[in-house]
Amino acid sequence: MGYLHRDISSGNIIIAFGGGYLIDWDLAKPTKIETPCHLTCTVCRTVISCLPSDESWQGTWQFMSTCLVQDWGTIHTFRDDLESSFWVLLWTALMYSETPLSISEHSTFIWDTFESAGEQKRGVFTFQTIFKCNDPKSPALFPNKSTLFQLLKDLADLFGHFYYEPSAEEWTLLPSNLNDLSEREIKYLQALVVYGHKQSLDRLGDNTHIIGCFSSHLESGTWPKQDAAVAQELTNVNCWGENGTSNVVLKSKHVLELVLEEEMKSRKKAKGPRERLEE
Repeated sequence: MGYLHRDISSGNIIIAFGGGYLIDWDLAKPTKIETPCHLTCTVCRTVISCLPSDESWQGTWQFMSTCLVQDWGTIHTFRDDLESSFWVLLWTALMYSETPLSISEHSTFIWDTFESAGEQKRGVFTFQTIFKCNDPKSPALFPNKSTLFQLLKDLADLFGHFYYEPSAEEWTLLPSNLNDLSEREIKYLQALVVYGHKQSLDRLGDNTHIIGCFSSHLESGTWPKQDAAVAQELTNVNCWGENGTSNVVLKSKHVLELVLEEEMKSRKKAKGPRERLEE
């Protein structure tokens, strides 16, 4: 029996004694038990539209998987935990590594991807605008850390193929037996998007491929020696909310914090002018 951590985030990973450790397992659930507590409800467009009576509000908003962010009724699986590792890595790299983006572009991308209800998360995988490196006009996201960039790119490719939805006709292009294929047939299959999707399904069947991907890049010996984390300068981002345009400060929050904030706002609205003045 395995366990779902359900809150893989930058705040729940520590580096100690030469290794990394995943902490705060108090929200973990056994993977073999299918109960309502496996359901993860998320925030829709930064407005709390539902609040279940059980403990299903779990996770740190910025690092939840694309599936959980887009559909609060989705059952939390180990694939969601695996995808969270990608968002933690990307968020940490953006917060502490130089990029060719301007301060405004850098800040806006972080907001669009990690803060604003996650609409852009699927786009990061499907369009991969920030990972374009073959075009000379579009430099790599982390030009001074090519290994970090390639690790992120490999993970984005993996999850990008996973989220692709092949048509019934596309599935017919795959042979029933993928073994004993000629080199020419293999090259043909690799050019098919449906093959990439099938390959991602297989690779995300457990954590072996993800761990191997991290390990191979970490052990490549190509990381820069001067690799200290440097907090990047960010600016407040103009975003459109219920009350018009407002400035927001980029920061990581657990969904329960967002729930409490919305509850406090609702209570203040419900109070009369005299009660608010007395506060």
